[in-house]
Amino acid sequence: MTLFRPGIGDLHLWLWKQVGMTLDPETLAVPFESAVAAYTKWKEAVIAAVPKEKLLIFEAKDGWQPLCAFLEIEAKVCPSAVGEAYPYAPNDRAFMVRMNNVMCFLTDWWLVICFATCTSVPSLLVLAVRCCCCRAASVKEKAV
Repeated sequence: MTLFRPGIGDLHLWLWKQVGMTLDPETLAVPFESAVAAYTKWKEAVIAAVPKEKLLIFEAKDGWQPLCAFLEIEAKVCPSAVGEAYPYAPNDRAFMVRMNNVMCFLTDWWLVICFATCTSVPSLLVLAVRCCCCRAASVKEKAV
């Protein structure tokens, strides 16, 4: 629960609408069909807008080779040459749970985090200026 949860909820709905997806009114989850339709529409718009020589239609199942070829990376330097599996990302459930926990913490405590940042940064700047100015004054006194 956050102080401004209703506003964040409205933003959540607006963001999904902007990318062309609809939410289930009961669960506020994106139905699979809506996500596929929005992705397909976006993909078609990209294909229409980007010149063919600058566009790679990449599928993760293809691995590193087409990606390295498109980016003009030498075959001996391509990660597949050294046996690195593709995709190289923490895309397991445990990672997603950790990311969800981080996002929940940030949305629950964003006001406190902002307040702490807004008070500590100026305080540290004042402290740094005082240290520099006081040090310069004491060096001048010792020189005299």
